[in-house]
Amino acid sequence: MNYRSFLFLTLIAFVLISITNLQNSQSNDNQFRSSLHFIEIVSKELGVDKKNVYVNTSAVTDGAIIKVGDNFYRAISGTDPR
Repeated sequence: MNYRSFLFLTLIAFVLISITNLQNSQSNDNQFRSSLHFIEIVSKELGVDKKNVYVNTSAVTDGAIIKVGDNFYRAISGTDPR
């Protein structure tokens, strides 16, 4: 393998790793935004400050445990009845 081929393959590897890192970063950002929105909805529905809402997972998933004050709730996804 000559120097040019090695340089080209190194450049391709760098570009692919950068794209993967960008996709992971975007995925994490989307997950964070969804979790934050979920906490905002729970705090509004229960009439509490969102600083007092604790969730056992960073992902919005079915079955997440939510703690508000001394009360615990389980999140179950469903459709909005309105």
